[in-house]
Amino acid sequence: MLGRYSRGVRLDRFDGTRGSKDETSNAGNAGNAGNAGFEVWAKDCLMPWITSSGLAGRGFFYRIADTSADVPEYLSIYELAQDDLEAAAQALDARLDEHRRRGQDRAAFRQVDTATWRRIGPDFISAGSAGAAVSGLLAIEAMCTDPDKSDDYNRWYNSIHVPDMLSTGLYHAAYRFENISPEPGRGAYLALYETDQDPKAAQQTFWQKFRPTWIETGRVIDTMKVISANSYRLL
Repeated sequence: MLGRYSRGVRLDRFDGTRGSKDETSNAGNAGNAGNAGFEVWAKDCLMPWITSSGLAGRGFFYRIADTSADVPEYLSIYELAQDDLEAAAQALDARLDEHRRRGQDRAAFRQVDTATWRRIGPDFISAGSAGAAVSGLLAIEAMCTDPDKSDDYNRWYNSIHVPDMLSTGLYHAAYRFENISPEPGRGAYLALYETDQDPKAAQQTFWQKFRPTWIETGRVIDTMKVISANSYRLL
C-alpha cells in the first residue's frame, strides 16, 4: 500500500445506464453489459489512452457499492506524479477531449464530473495491514466550515479521526487530499479509506456502530461538514 498517490489523484465519475438496452448494445467490443462492459472499456480503452500520455500513472476503477444510491455509478482514479497538478489537470482534459473526438467514448457510460486532488498528510496504515487485499474503498468529501480553523481541522483529522477509522478494523489504509480548484457542491478535502472487506457492509457498520459512539464521546469536530460519503467496489 505504501507509495500510492505520491503527488495527487484525478477522480472522474461516470453514470451507467444500469441494465438498459443501450448499455448492452454500447458497452464495447466485448459485448458485455453493465459492470463488465465498463471494466472492459475502461481498462482496455480509456486507461491505455490516459497512461500512454505520461500524464498519469496507474489507474483504478470502481463501481458504487450501493447500486440503489442516486449517485454516479462508476469511479476512476488515476495517480498523478507531477508537481504542477493544475497543468496536469488541463492536459488531461485535453487528452480526454481528443479521446471523445476519436469516437472512443461509450454511450452507456457518461462522464458526469471530474476533480483533481493534491495529496496532503502521510500514509495512514493500520497495524497488521501488510499484504491486505483491497476489495473497495470509502470516499469521503468534506469541508471545514470555518476557514480560520482549517489548521485545527487538519490536525484533528490526521491525529484523531483517521486513527479512529483505522482502529475499527473496517479499513486498513487511508489517504488524504485537498481539491486544487473546489467547485460548488464539491468538498475541499477528500479521504480515501481502503478495505479488504465488503465495502458496503463496512460503511454501514461504521455508520451504525462507531460514529454514534464518537459523537457521544466527543471524538468528532463541529467544523467538519460531509459533502458526500460513498463506498465503491474495486473492478
